[in-house]
Amino acid sequence: MVRGLEGVSWPKQVVEGRGTVALTAHDLTFDVRTTLHVSGSGSGRVLTARVDSVDVAADSALSFSVAEEDLTIEDEWASSRMVNGWKRAAIDAIESDQAAKELKAAMETALSAPAQRDEFSRAVTGQLAAVLDGVLGPVPAGALPVGGSGTGPGPVEQYLFDRVRHAVNSPASSFYPPAVIHSLDDPGLVPYRIPLLDLGPQSIEDIELSAVRLHDVTVHGLPNLLIPPEDARLTDDGIDLTLRLGRIAGRPEIPGTRGPDGSPHRVPEPPLVLTGRFEAVFPPSGEDEDDVLRGDVTASLTRPSVPAGLVFSGPDADALEISLRSLDLELAPEELTVEVTTGDLFREVIRSLFDSTEVKTVLLRGIRARTAARKDEIAAGLSAAARDIIAAQLTQ
Repeated sequence: MVRGLEGVSWPKQVVEGRGTVALTAHDLTFDVRTTLHVSGSGSGRVLTARVDSVDVAADSALSFSVAEEDLTIEDEWASSRMVNGWKRAAIDAIESDQAAKELKAAMETALSAPAQRDEFSRAVTGQLAAVLDGVLGPVPAGALPVGGSGTGPGPVEQYLFDRVRHAVNSPASSFYPPAVIHSLDDPGLVPYRIPLLDLGPQSIEDIELSAVRLHDVTVHGLPNLLIPPEDARLTDDGIDLTLRLGRIAGRPEIPGTRGPDGSPHRVPEPPLVLTGRFEAVFPPSGEDEDDVLRGDVTASLTRPSVPAGLVFSGPDADALEISLRSLDLELAPEELTVEVTTGDLFREVIRSLFDSTEVKTVLLRGIRARTAARKDEIAAGLSAAARDIIAAQLTQ
C-alpha cells in the first residue's frame, strides 16, 4: 500500500497453472460414527459394521503444509523467478487459515461420500471379524450357539455372548475351561487344596466322637470341566452359568498346556476325587486323654455342578476385572462316595460314619463354605488369566 493512494484499485494478475502438490495434514483426528448390527440368522449370524459419518474432530488442531519440492508448476513461457514467486504465493495460500477451513470441509465431504463410507464399513467389518477370531477363535459354519437369550439382550450383545459360549466349548480356544484351569496359579486349582475341613462332633452306632477332622484335603480332576452353551445366560449385570465337572471322557489333550515332560496335559478321567487324612477324636474318659483314630480318606464326587454368577467391569481389556457374585457346589449326599483306610479296630465304625448321610452333608457343606470363602481369590486369578489371554491373542 502506497501512502496517499489508499483506495486505488491496483491491477491483479490471475495465474492459471498445472502441476502437482503433496499436502501434509498435522494433528488430524476423526470422529467416526459406527453402527454395529447382525446379519443373517441362527448359527449363520455375522457381525457387521456400518460407518454412518466421518468428521474431523472438533478439538483437532488441524493444519496443512506443503514443501516447495512437493509443488510443481508447469509453464514453459514463465521465467524461473516468476515460477518461484508463484510457488511461494501458492504455498502461503495453502497454509493459510482460510485454506485449512476449505480443505477440512472438502476432506469431510469426500470421506463422507456413500462410496467412501461403504469402503470404510467393509474395512471395519473385516477388522472386527479378525479381532473376534483372534481373541475367541474362529467359528466353523453352523457351530455358533443359538438360544438362551437370558434377560433379552439386543442382537449384537447376543451375538457376542454366543461367540463367548462357543469359545469356552472349543478345545482350540484359549478360553477352553480345562486350559484356563491349568493356567491359574494364584490360587492354583490343579490340584485344589483345602488345609482343613472340620466336621464337628459326630455319633455313630451309639459311639460319640467329640471331633472329626479332615487334613490336607486335595481335590483332583478340576480340569475336567465344561460350560455347555445351554448352561450360560446373560443377566443385567453379567453372566450366570453352571460349571459341569466330570463330563469329559477319553482323556483328550489340553491345547496350550505343557507337562513336565513337555507333552500337553490331558483332561483327567472322571470322577472328581478328594483325598486327605482324617482323625476321629473320642471324648476323654475320666483322666485319660482323648483317643484319636487316624487314617486316609478318599471321596468320589459323581458329576458335580457348580453354579456361578460372573460380573465384568473395567474400561477396556487391559483393565478387565471379573467378580464372582456367587459360587456354589451342587451335589447330593448320595452322589458322594467315601472310602476310608485305617488299621484300627474301629475301622468298620469309621467307614459307617463317613458313609452316613449326615456326615456327607456336613462334608459337602464344608467344601461349599471353603470354596465360597476363596471366590475373590479365584475371581482375581480368572481376571489375570483373561487379560493375559486377550493380550496374547491381540499381539499375535
